[in-house]
Amino acid sequence: MRNICIVVNKYPNQYEPYMLVFLQQLAWKFADNNKKVSVICPLPINLNKNYLKIPYHTIEKTSNGKKIDVYWPKTIGLGQAHYILGKSPVGITTFFLEKAAEKVIKKFKEKPDVIYGHFLAPSGIAVARLGNKFNIPAFFALGESHDTIGQFGAKKAKNELKNIKGVIAVSTYLKKWIVNENVVEGSKVEIFPNGIDGKRFKKYNKEEARDYFGLPKDEVLVAFVGAFNERKGVLRVCEAMEMVNGAKLICAGKGDQKPYGDNCIFSQSLKPEEVPIFNNAADIFVLPTLNEGCSNAVVEAMACGLPIISSNREFNDDILNESYAIRIDPQNIQEISRAIQKLVDDSNCRERMSEEALNKAAELTLDVRAQKIIDFIEKRIEG
Repeated sequence: MRNICIVVNKYPNQYEPYMLVFLQQLAWKFADNNKKVSVICPLPINLNKNYLKIPYHTIEKTSNGKKIDVYWPKTIGLGQAHYILGKSPVGITTFFLEKAAEKVIKKFKEKPDVIYGHFLAPSGIAVARLGNKFNIPAFFALGESHDTIGQFGAKKAKNELKNIKGVIAVSTYLKKWIVNENVVEGSKVEIFPNGIDGKRFKKYNKEEARDYFGLPKDEVLVAFVGAFNERKGVLRVCEAMEMVNGAKLICAGKGDQKPYGDNCIFSQSLKPEEVPIFNNAADIFVLPTLNEGCSNAVVEAMACGLPIISSNREFNDDILNESYAIRIDPQNIQEISRAIQKLVDDSNCRERMSEEALNKAAELTLDVRAQKIIDFIEKRIEG
């Protein structure tokens, strides 16, 4: 297997450089593993006129100088119109993605050995259809944090995916979910938790990190990184922090729910390159999220040596254990507060958990994950 074609409906571009950066990083790692990588990302020009300015074909180069061809065919999208039409956008978006990618693949001089999608829908369903059409083994990564199958329909999804060659689930929770829904048989699904860029997410000098953001050097800082919404739980953290003594809260993200409280001393959106610095400015990481596929933010915080406070729900089972994490009921404010206070009061415990977090994060790098995915794909093709 040498030639991988990735088909997605979102990918970093000049107007949205931070869009699904983790997917771009994975594509680059495939290329660094001596794979010929092409990416097809159709752009709905009716939703963003700037997309017209993006060339049909661009070339990316990895830090190791490997080339990736990125194709940007123009298409249309529904945006918010599906609310007016009273229809789920998933099926229609999948159709547009499939048809736009089909035209690009037909122009390839060399047929891909593998076609790869990210997320069940629209990309996973689209690559399954394209795989059938071009007789190419199709794979997709299952990373949803919500019930996409519910929007598409389990019976329909099962029929669409009957010939899928393999599924990369980011957690045991998601593997159980798709198998229990009787969409894909378990033998086709392998679990590979999300990975981080170990060159970026690592321990830095704490004082320098705090200087970068103008944060106090003599406080215990509790960090939240994620969307400011109900699912991620930023307001639950703010409420919990009102009962915590001896610490301040710093929040990175954006959204409709605004962090508040006397203990909250920092709240703003960050560039991706600033997140590792932000994590290193903190002493504790807290994310009482209600649902995830596999949280990148948690793994990134671990790689920066932060003790973790996060949900006791099944989606965290593959990445968290008690040696570096306190698992809490994400809707229990008292429980969140007690966990934070425990770590605030015990610097020795924080130090021990920090070392354990670093050890676990070393197993969860993009390099390791990319190689495991390649090995899985090759095994499934050969089998």
